[in-house]
Amino acid sequence: LSPLQHQIMASLAEGLEHSEIAERVGFSRAYISDNVCSVAAKMGMPTTAAAVARYATYRAHVQAAELLVERGIVKVPLDPADEHVNHVVEMLAGVLRERAERLLPQ
Repeated sequence: LSPLQHQIMASLAEGLEHSEIAERVGFSRAYISDNVCSVAAKMGMPTTAAAVARYATYRAHVQAAELLVERGIVKVPLDPADEHVNHVVEMLAGVLRERAERLLPQ
């Protein structure tokens, strides 16, 4: 997805209407609606509501990963001396990456 499409989908996931998003990003409501339909099609979703729900789940995974790094629970780069922590972090990162990849097209 393009940066604008990410912004549109994130705004929809926050509960904004197409007209509010259009005002926020400086495009017409029709342009926003077309982009939402395009994103839903890219994601293989039958409805825009399904696409928004999937995007919200994607964002939750991304935010969870960012929070883990921010709080120091996950260290980047990993500590090469701690095999157990590295294994757990690699598993967590793999799960989050896999889930995010399934949620949004590349």
